[in-house]
Amino acid sequence: MAASPTSAVRSGWGRLVATLAAVVLGSAALTVGVQTSAQAADTWNPYGITVTGSACTVSTYYQAQNVNETSTQLYSAQFDAGQLVYTEIGSSPGFNYNAIALDPGTNALYGIAHGTGTDADGRAVSLGDLLYVDRTTGEVYDIGLPSGITAQQSYLLNAATADDGVLYLASSGSQSVIWSVDLATGVATSIALSKTVSLGADMALLDGYLWSRQDSNGSFVRVEVATGAVSIYAAPSGIPSYTGGNSNTGGVFALGSGNLGFIINGGTTVQIDVGDPASPTLTLVAVYSSPSGAGTDGASCISPSTDLQIVKTADAVVSVDGTITWQITVTNIGEEESSGWVVTDVVPSAYTNIDAVSGGGVVTGHTVVYTGGLLEAGGSVTLTITAHTPTTTGCYTNEATVVGNETDPNADNDVSSVS
Repeated sequence: MAASPTSAVRSGWGRLVATLAAVVLGSAALTVGVQTSAQAADTWNPYGITVTGSACTVSTYYQAQNVNETSTQLYSAQFDAGQLVYTEIGSSPGFNYNAIALDPGTNALYGIAHGTGTDADGRAVSLGDLLYVDRTTGEVYDIGLPSGITAQQSYLLNAATADDGVLYLASSGSQSVIWSVDLATGVATSIALSKTVSLGADMALLDGYLWSRQDSNGSFVRVEVATGAVSIYAAPSGIPSYTGGNSNTGGVFALGSGNLGFIINGGTTVQIDVGDPASPTLTLVAVYSSPSGAGTDGASCISPSTDLQIVKTADAVVSVDGTITWQITVTNIGEEESSGWVVTDVVPSAYTNIDAVSGGGVVTGHTVVYTGGLLEAGGSVTLTITAHTPTTTGCYTNEATVVGNETDPNADNDVSSVS
């Protein structure tokens, strides 16, 4: 549907024509208020949409993906063994949108219109309008145009939010500014970057820093929200490479553990541990298969903390030049369901022929990585590794660690070793 004559003459965000992407944390239910004449006259929230929130009982990860040139589909994503599993939420609104974002302050999922059409109440949607996206039905509702951005600052692509109801938006490619939008007032403010930098197609917020990945299997970019300071970090080893548009990272989302997920268009999602966000050291945690496709965007709804415990055991008697079996048991001893976990076991170099015989682990050299999905409170999973023992006697210590998707209140039981 074409834009209305009124919307066609809007300045600023009303003339944005680029794909947009955003990330915030939370979930929400929508209440559409009664429209007043004053609201109808405003470009920001002209229909009086208000949002009330509800907590997430289990962490859920949302992806918005262009299914063709004219529509976007919302998906929920859940971790499973070695993969991210997508489930459609409702149907496409009939136009493209991007920049999905979950605000932890109101638990509302937002997006930016990247096409024209009508919202779930039949109201006209113009390019660049902010949208409320119902995460349970996939329906979208028009909120209106943020003010303070001109047409010259179009092609916004990346976004994230802080905990104070503010969206942070930025164009992909070479940029010298990012933008903040006050969700209460709809006022946009530019933030100058410390240097011009190439930004990726999405970004996520972690402890006051925005993270994105440059296109074409590129480096990782960190932007300090308070100052606009830019830092660039080389990609850690082990991330799959692609060619062409498949090499771009279309979506980025945060995990409750403090790790970040990066969705590569070619069909891979990687989990990255940045270490101390103020002084990062990037480490690849896990690799998952995920649906391929361009126009992908990410957001996270984070549930409360979950206490995962790991216990590792080994054969009581082991022969030289024989076989050893280790068992690793991960138990959710917390009160909340875990949306996923990663177990890493670096087997001592003296052992050979390492095999993850159960649990679907991936062996790379002497490192075994298991990835798992939902683990209910009180639930457990057991993993088994075998190896050929050294030809000479000796004492070797094998240590395994577990990291959950959520915050873990007890780090002491996340490591277990056996000699």
